[in-house]
Amino acid sequence: MIETLKEIWNKLDINEKRYLKTGIQLLIYCTLFFVIIIPWIFTRETISVVDYKNTGAIGDTINGIAGPFIALLAAILTFLAFYIQYKANIEQRTQFNKTILRQDKESSKQEIELIRDRIESRFFELLKLHRANINEFKSKGNSGKSVVIAMYDEFNKLFDSIKEWYTFEKSNLYFQHEWHRKVAQIAYDIMFFGLANNSTQDLMMRIQDIVANDKFYKEEFFPMVLKDAINQHEKIKKENIGKPKLQRTYLPNDGHQSRLGHYFRHLYQTVKFIDEQPSNILNYDEKYFYIKTLRAQMTTHEQALFFYNSLTIMGQSWELSVESTNKKLITKYNLIKNIPNGFTGDLIPGQFYPNVSYEFIVMPTFDRKEIEKHYS
Repeated sequence: MIETLKEIWNKLDINEKRYLKTGIQLLIYCTLFFVIIIPWIFTRETISVVDYKNTGAIGDTINGIAGPFIALLAAILTFLAFYIQYKANIEQRTQFNKTILRQDKESSKQEIELIRDRIESRFFELLKLHRANINEFKSKGNSGKSVVIAMYDEFNKLFDSIKEWYTFEKSNLYFQHEWHRKVAQIAYDIMFFGLANNSTQDLMMRIQDIVANDKFYKEEFFPMVLKDAINQHEKIKKENIGKPKLQRTYLPNDGHQSRLGHYFRHLYQTVKFIDEQPSNILNYDEKYFYIKTLRAQMTTHEQALFFYNSLTIMGQSWELSVESTNKKLITKYNLIKNIPNGFTGDLIPGQFYPNVSYEFIVMPTFDRKEIEKHYS
């Protein structure tokens, strides 16, 4: 009995102990009063109007008075026993729920680790494919990264040639970097689609839309630049027919659609694969680490070609046509970080992507520090 009472007492909290102490004290005081004081008062001859010698023993009177209080005390103790059992059940249920929750968390953690392992495995598969895409480049006797350098040189020659005819004044634009972007779009389209092939008609329409000056296009640009280049291309192409590869004349502007189209689509899907992972699986720093690994595989010439591509309609989905800061992938992951100053000539990366942390700039911009706080 005593051990049970101790167990009951230990399971009560501070407030319950305080209330119970007060209740027991009141019960004891009431019991003493009604069991001892009241019978003693009522049995005084000077006070009582009842003769207890005729009505029964004093013990019967005390028993009759004390009985209800003893029954009440027993009821209280019984209630306390049930109450403690109720609290014990709640505590047991709480501990059970905590155990289930802990098991769920551990299971969830294991599941997340499994997903992260799958992501890493998939990423390195995509990275392997990226390297394979570069190694499969073949053009005019070159292969692999040598083709990338050749495309870089081809673009720059086209850019310099086009801007001599399509001048800043003829562009009717307010800012030089906007004019440079249009020149870059024309040069990249010619390099990408090539001249004198099935895409020529579509290419001419694209260039006409970019120039946005029909009179200049029809009277100067097309006949003096494009038509001349097309004729030269067709002439060399005919001369090369039947010649051994080593004796063929270099054929400029033959197009790189089959190479660059696949290359940039795969590159975009690789970056998007990492970027779109939920933040509870990969946080921004972890995503940046993966994309940094991808960027490390890109030579400076690759990054330059990637930069040229991003300025065109075909590549503007990387950033220039995107509204959400968190989805501007070039800035978010510093994808052109390693382009040296002057490497892209008049096309200055910082004019189009000012918040990229370039390798050759020591301190990141204030805006860069701020927007990094919101990346996920």
